[in-house]
Amino acid sequence: LVCGEPIADIPTAIGGDTAIIIKGEAFGDSFDFQAFDGLGQDAVYHPYLQASVGLPKGFEFKVRYSPKIEIDNSNFEILGLGIQSNLNALFKSEDGDSERQFLDFSALISYSKFEVDFIFDPFELPGAVIDRTIIDANSWLVQLIASKQINRFELFYAMGYTNTTFNYELGGEQSLFLDALNQSLTTLDNGQVDLKFDFGFNYNFKKITLNNTFSFGKFANYNLGIYYTIN
Repeated sequence: LVCGEPIADIPTAIGGDTAIIIKGEAFGDSFDFQAFDGLGQDAVYHPYLQASVGLPKGFEFKVRYSPKIEIDNSNFEILGLGIQSNLNALFKSEDGDSERQFLDFSALISYSKFEVDFIFDPFELPGAVIDRTIIDANSWLVQLIASKQINRFELFYAMGYTNTTFNYELGGEQSLFLDALNQSLTTLDNGQVDLKFDFGFNYNFKKITLNNTFSFGKFANYNLGIYYTIN
């Protein structure tokens, strides 16, 4: 129970403070503790590396990796893989050339893995000391992308669905109570489906491309990237 209620909203790992009190009973002993405060970050700025490889039939393989980010002794790490297909390549004239389209369409399927090791001041429960929360998120994205080339600019808009599962684990001094508590957290490992919208533009200059992408869904995100094309 959370303050006498079965459910409550608590901050994310980068959210703010909370006054929520969690109460329960384990091995005949009652306990209560304050829900974990977030790191108090309105935004997280982090670098990432991305590479794309062209494949036959208008397909493209993508990989994105964000090195481990440390905020107040807590760590964040992201890895993403995806396959993108140029749908316009499916519509060709008899001589094999793609027909000119007003818009270019493509589809993307991607997988992302997001890991958080959230460290906080240790606190004691009956038979256990807890000092960290480990969150392992696995997300699938299916997305349709429309783009339009105007001279050196390429404008694009995308809409998709994400399906994310979260695995939670508490860390600290090993004990039977901690094992039981982590076992109970497996009930939270449900999938979460959300809409995701992207829009932005690319500016192409010879082999260099400047990318600006704004994303909206469960959270807002902005990506600024510089790409170099190798033929």
